[in-house]
Amino acid sequence: MCLMVKWLQPCLLCLLSLCANAQHFPFVHYGTEEGLPDANVYDLIETKEGDLLIATERGAVIFDGLSFVNFDARKEHVYTGSIIRVFQDDTGAVWLGSHKNGIFTGQRNRISSTGIFTPTAQALAVRNQKIYIHGDKIQTIDLQNNTIKTLSESNSTDQLIAGKDQSLYLLHGRMVSAIDSSGIARKILSHPDGMSFISCEPQQNGNLLLSAAGGIMMWDGNELATLATLPEETQPNNLHQDRMGRIWFSDQHSGIYVLEHGSIHNLGKNLDLDRLTVTKIMEGSRGNIWVTTKGSGIYRFHHTYLRCFDQKEGYDGGIIHRIVNTADGRAIIAANEDLYLLDKSELNAAGFTCCILNQDLTILDSSHIAMATHDRSKSYPGEENLEAFGFTFKPYLAYATAISDSTLYLSYYANLIESRKSEERNILIQEGEDFTHRTNCLLADSNRLWQGTSKGLRLVDTNGNVLKDWTLGNDPNRSDQMELEVKELMVVENEVWVLQDQQVLRVHRTNFQVLEPMLLDRPVTGMNAMTIDLDGRLWIGSTSGLYCFENDSLQLLLHQNNGLVSSYVTSLAYEPTANQMLIGTNKGLNTLNMAQWQAHKEEKPEVNVGLIAADSDTLHLSKSEVPRISDRALLKVHFNARHLSEAGQLFYRYTLDGVDLGLSREDHINLSSLETGEHVLQAQVKTTNSDWSAPATVSFQVARPWYRSSLFFASLAFSALAIGLIVRLRIQHQSHQQRVSMIEARLEINRLQQRSLQALMRPHFSSNVIAAVRQSLKTDDRLSADTAMSQLSQLMRTNLEMAQAETVSIQNEVEWLKTYIELERFARGAHWNFELEVDSALSIHQVHIPPMLIQPFVENAIVHGMSSAEPWLQIQFTRVKETCVVVVTDNGPGINPDNKQEQHGHTSYSISLVQERLAMLTQLNNKPFTCELRSGRPDGEAFGTEVTLTLPLN
Repeated sequence: MCLMVKWLQPCLLCLLSLCANAQHFPFVHYGTEEGLPDANVYDLIETKEGDLLIATERGAVIFDGLSFVNFDARKEHVYTGSIIRVFQDDTGAVWLGSHKNGIFTGQRNRISSTGIFTPTAQALAVRNQKIYIHGDKIQTIDLQNNTIKTLSESNSTDQLIAGKDQSLYLLHGRMVSAIDSSGIARKILSHPDGMSFISCEPQQNGNLLLSAAGGIMMWDGNELATLATLPEETQPNNLHQDRMGRIWFSDQHSGIYVLEHGSIHNLGKNLDLDRLTVTKIMEGSRGNIWVTTKGSGIYRFHHTYLRCFDQKEGYDGGIIHRIVNTADGRAIIAANEDLYLLDKSELNAAGFTCCILNQDLTILDSSHIAMATHDRSKSYPGEENLEAFGFTFKPYLAYATAISDSTLYLSYYANLIESRKSEERNILIQEGEDFTHRTNCLLADSNRLWQGTSKGLRLVDTNGNVLKDWTLGNDPNRSDQMELEVKELMVVENEVWVLQDQQVLRVHRTNFQVLEPMLLDRPVTGMNAMTIDLDGRLWIGSTSGLYCFENDSLQLLLHQNNGLVSSYVTSLAYEPTANQMLIGTNKGLNTLNMAQWQAHKEEKPEVNVGLIAADSDTLHLSKSEVPRISDRALLKVHFNARHLSEAGQLFYRYTLDGVDLGLSREDHINLSSLETGEHVLQAQVKTTNSDWSAPATVSFQVARPWYRSSLFFASLAFSALAIGLIVRLRIQHQSHQQRVSMIEARLEINRLQQRSLQALMRPHFSSNVIAAVRQSLKTDDRLSADTAMSQLSQLMRTNLEMAQAETVSIQNEVEWLKTYIELERFARGAHWNFELEVDSALSIHQVHIPPMLIQPFVENAIVHGMSSAEPWLQIQFTRVKETCVVVVTDNGPGINPDNKQEQHGHTSYSISLVQERLAMLTQLNNKPFTCELRSGRPDGEAFGTEVTLTLPLN
């Protein structure tokens, strides 16, 4: 009998533990729809970078909290196939054990095969340049010399277990061995009852957590202690002890269990996860429990700040209409089908039935409840159960209730208010005949009542007099009408907050002024309830979940996919004593532990510096420091962010040298046109619900451009000095050369002038004049002879003077030409018409021209042009702009068109000299001195010669 009692006692304890109420762990499920390549997941680890490396039937993937990225590198023609185990060594290298394709290693997107091909790798570890593999055998492969050593032949119960501190253990039936650094397995313990160990997890303190059929044990190096006794048919495996001391484990085809304070909670049974085939349980660095399954993907169980009361935990009341906190910390929940009492985290139903609706609920005192209801029945089944809760139930035909100074106010329509005191009806106010304004909520504020109706807001006194009416009316001049239905009212300091479908309005309690809406940044459709916590945060329940309004921003915190019974929130109540939020939905109740939620909220994401490029050139970083870059470079900085505690969108905030660059959803930022000097770029990241992370910092220096450096300016100054010196020497040289050229040109002109003078004073001219004088003397014409000799003497003297001068006045040139022509006429004894005209625009005394340029053409006209019957000669001096144009015209036979210097086969040597002088003068003065000879007179006659000299004025 005693033996039976001893045997039954632990079994009963186990059954009681297994039947204990389940602890609720909100979870998130990741399957193929969320990006997993396959629902068969065999292993996962958290990498040193903070990501999850996951082994699936279709290869390995990386999960950064937002998305799944394939790990196999098909670009390098490496196919990994089905991955069974993953491992990361101290160097950060990743090792993958596949089902049929051997062992792979590498970094993300850079996988290479090790060339080691083994059967299915059930376990994988790397230590001291050795790979430990558990396949059909337990082997060690030395990477340095490529030698393979078999530790033991394997059977179906053997397991190779790798600890986080590079410790290695071998489960072999009922024995556990430790593998030392040399690869030798040494037995450290055996099961006292001869049973085989099922699972093992090394702890950080060196202890071993073990399981066998019927129990979970802990070995501290000396003694094997039993932590929990289970039925013998239970096969606990995938052991894991989290940081809170809870032990997580699974049972084949029976889901997930948690052992805490001696009680075992079956999460699988209560969360519809009782048919999962679990392959691994692991705790992440942020306290999340990750569960991989075969065929169902991955589950992430997070913090216990949210508890659920639905049909599985005794709630079956339908829609929750109102939640009211009692003075002693309890809560009464008015549902569509029953009343509930929440006391010390236990939810109890009253068995109360109302035929239509339980609309509103008011606590009269510590033992009385007043409820507004449509129900007209005389009796309410379950009312006696309410009395067992310690309350007396008083139903009233109304939509809304409120209490002030022990007076209960009831409202059915907007213009129908009833007050009761000590169960006696004091006032019944009925105004008008319009009953279309249904009252949704009633708020007693001193000696006034705020009515939230289906058409807006009204304010009345306790006698029913309307003080202010904001309801929708027919007055088009009203600017303060509330066109939307009022769902709930709340007094906050000196304001009344009015909840409508999409906004929260504020009304001043004294002057009744309608203030601006609160939710300007993000209106939410379908808002039903609101409350405020001790920290001043506004909480709003809507048809899409629970929102929190904080720091002028409205954020969706909870919904059906992350722990709520339903996203359709119908009522809210904050209990300050327990710092707990009660959330009523259309399918059940949730309690939110605010302290634990705040702790979870403070778990910030992580952000690290990723790829950095300047002008598309990737920069290799050292301690997040970028090499010097040009001020013209485009710097692109990528950041890697993750938050495995909260899935969802990440937001980035960038600052440069302390200046906020704004918010972005991009994980990179481009910087250009940066000032020279040191710069510090920081990036922070947050999720919808978290605070900002610690900043990731990138320090870099923008180099001063070479053209702004002191060396450049020194070089520029030296170069400018050198160039200036060279230019000066060049100018001096050119000036010297110009002076030399001018001197040479003047010498050449003087030479030409001397040659012109010699040509002018040729012997036959002088002899002709002297012969003419002699003939005059013979004829006793002494006057003509004397005049001719005097003119000849003057001409020769003037020639000598003009030969030494660079220019002469037009007056002197004209006088000289007249003397020369008179002598030619005297010497030849010929008579011809002669005209010499000077333009009045020319100042003959002030305008100078080169000497002896005209005489050769006059001489040619006299010598060759006097053969006509009535010869004539014309010389004209004309001013054309800034030039003196001299035209010499005769009526002789003209010139040879093939040679303009040749007339009747005689080449004028003097004209050749003149043309050489003109070319020299053009070069010397940088102005054109030209001569043009034309046969034919201006009047159209086909004979005669016209010479045009263009001389720039000096």
